[in-house]
Amino acid sequence: MVLVLCVTACTTTTKSTPVAWRFLAKGFDSRIEQPQRVVLRTATEWREFWSRHSPANSTNKPPVVDFKREMVVAVMMGLQKVGGHDLEIVRVDTTNDRTRILVVEYEPALGARPRKGGTTPYQMIAIPRSSSRPRFVDVTARPKAPWQPLRIDNGPGFLKAPPKRAAGGASR
Repeated sequence: MVLVLCVTACTTTTKSTPVAWRFLAKGFDSRIEQPQRVVLRTATEWREFWSRHSPANSTNKPPVVDFKREMVVAVMMGLQKVGGHDLEIVRVDTTNDRTRILVVEYEPALGARPRKGGTTPYQMIAIPRSSSRPRFVDVTARPKAPWQPLRIDNGPGFLKAPPKRAAGGASR
């Protein structure tokens, strides 16, 4: 009987449950120049983080967060020497008291002429307060051309752009 319980428990698959989240901020001009993935659980942590993030001459106050019910997730790409980089939190879910945050980092498209100058992409969201330790899952994506959207499939290529069309838009 013990063996049957162990086999059942070991082969049971766990399903993830999507977590609703609230947008706080996104942009390309953070003063934080090192890549970071952080969870902020108090108003003091949030204010200190925001003051390191926002431009020195900025009068912007941090978005309001109810830390009795929420916590902040911030993903920072760090300083990128050329433009065309971006990042996005695309999913937050829970599995067995573990919060998973899926982050896609976008690199400039192949053949694109990225603008000069540094950029520091970031995104911040509020999620329901939890004592679980979040796990960040990072995926890097590079579209083949800036005008083609990414196509997500389950194949070996995972994130890839659709094939290019022939010059002049005509198919041959």
